[in-house]
Amino acid sequence: MGSQWRYHASASAPGPGWEQPGFDDARWKTGLAGFGYGDNDDATILDDMENRYASVYLRREFELSSVPDKLYLYMRYDDAFELYLNGRLAARAGLRRGRLPESHEADETEVFELSGEHLAAGRNLLAVRGVNASVDSSDFSLHPGLAAAFVPMHVLAGESARRDLAHLRERLTTQSSYLESSGHDVLATIEAVSGRLPEAMLRIDFLRAVRQILALIGDGHASASADYENDGAVYLPFSLADTPQGVAALRAGKRERAFADPDFPFIAAIDGVPIDRWLEVARRYHAYISPQLNRRRAVRSIRRIDKLREDLGLPTSDRVSVTLAALGGESLTRSFPVSGQRPASIRSVPLGDSRILPGDGGGVGYLVIREMEIDLLPEIHAFMERARHTRSLIIDVRGNGGGRLQVLLALAPYFFPPDARPVVANIAAYRLAPHFKPDHLAHRPTFRLADDEWTGGERKVIEQALARFRPLWNPPPGKFSAWHFMLINRQSDRAPQVYYYDRPVAVLANEHGFSATDGFLNGFCEIPGTMLVGQPSSGASGRTKRFFLPESEIEVALSSMASFRPNGQTFDGFGVGMDYYAAPRPEDFVGESDAVLAKALELLEERVQSARAAGHEVRPCREPAEPR
Repeated sequence: MGSQWRYHASASAPGPGWEQPGFDDARWKTGLAGFGYGDNDDATILDDMENRYASVYLRREFELSSVPDKLYLYMRYDDAFELYLNGRLAARAGLRRGRLPESHEADETEVFELSGEHLAAGRNLLAVRGVNASVDSSDFSLHPGLAAAFVPMHVLAGESARRDLAHLRERLTTQSSYLESSGHDVLATIEAVSGRLPEAMLRIDFLRAVRQILALIGDGHASASADYENDGAVYLPFSLADTPQGVAALRAGKRERAFADPDFPFIAAIDGVPIDRWLEVARRYHAYISPQLNRRRAVRSIRRIDKLREDLGLPTSDRVSVTLAALGGESLTRSFPVSGQRPASIRSVPLGDSRILPGDGGGVGYLVIREMEIDLLPEIHAFMERARHTRSLIIDVRGNGGGRLQVLLALAPYFFPPDARPVVANIAAYRLAPHFKPDHLAHRPTFRLADDEWTGGERKVIEQALARFRPLWNPPPGKFSAWHFMLINRQSDRAPQVYYYDRPVAVLANEHGFSATDGFLNGFCEIPGTMLVGQPSSGASGRTKRFFLPESEIEVALSSMASFRPNGQTFDGFGVGMDYYAAPRPEDFVGESDAVLAKALELLEERVQSARAAGHEVRPCREPAEPR
């Protein structure tokens, strides 16, 4: 599995005898399994297959020192296949004589037992034809592999793991935007890990090794996941909320939240090990990102205790001992049954719906944006009409995990004076991978200086910003595109005609603000008169691209874009700081209060009372605030 094959992928068939040992395949291409459209689960991308051809042909020779009684075929396929050993049909699935295949999804690897009767000592030929249900089918996958012995699906052979690490190395060198900026020799680490792999290992252990390699890059979007990682998972029986006073244990339903123990809300220890030690071990899998994102992911990770129990050398058990503590220091230890269900992730205090908060002078507009999604733009514009005559405005993006930057581009123009110049909100360059197209960043939308997108005035603003731009690190020449720019404009074809909201504005954020939410917050940093209140955002800005490690079936995500704030700072590793730091109290998480909202209302009232004196500006939010 995961090895090189010769393949024929064309609207014309390869000719008779293609499955026979004597067939001349010298003109066939070579590629790594699996084969498909490139929808994140393929190593060899057939980007011309859809609407042109429905069959793909593979050939691969292999050596046997002796003839086994049987072989094992490991196959992930969509929609059908037939396989030949030395020219003899040995396995088939999804194909019926005279009929097109039925739809079959490549959700998991299937194992087929093959007889050794058609094999010989020495050189042998394996040939495979993969078939799509129709020429216009929306996906295709073909990923075959042969093994002399049955390998349980939870076990990974050392040689298979080494091939996957080689594939990971190749993808990092061509696709990762932050590989050279990390300060770590990630490629040397891969070689070291490859050199000490055992003959066989658990797939879940290999997944952990891949995660620790990715953690060295410092890419907030980098991740590794697999369908099997949650098999037999063991979780804490409650959700976790991170507060300045400690990690709190919550019972979180769809509509209500409550502390697991109202008198002792905080977790002091699990299985007798202090909570700080659990966090320390969990942080190793998320090492070189911003401090706030590292802690957030560590808190999330300790919900699943079976993996970290193993790392801490603790025994497995169907119960968990939890020491709960009060603010005053008193504590008690209770035993809980573990859960097979993952508890909900707590990303914010309860926010409620967008509304007009009562008050003099039209009240305070309170706009909640839970996701950066284009589908929400009509609701956002409708609310801005409702808030037109309010005294001040709050935009709450706490817990917003990202989405599309079009939300920023549509909302920001409300806060520009009619004669305002455009503002550069983002400067980026993408990795020049062979399969990335020249418009790789157009969806953001982010464009080169030379692109036709810009007017003369916009181009002048970009040139001025570029003259001041001093990036934290310089992407290696020849490996990255030219610089791309995103502008916030008072008016453009991406924003409708909007009015100018000239009253005080506060944007609320926390450490769960991620990706497009980082960009959203940075955009509001560039708008004079707005202020950010809350906790620094996660710190991640990237054009995520995904791929599979073919042997271990691990899905890897990497940022393909190096993204900078106009002041030269990267998002990754830092996040966006606040003008006014404010953290929630424990009781905020169960809906009893909202300290951050209260702080924002206080700050807005101060600005209202000062009548927005001419020339008055708050401290610019260009540097991240110190994490707690």
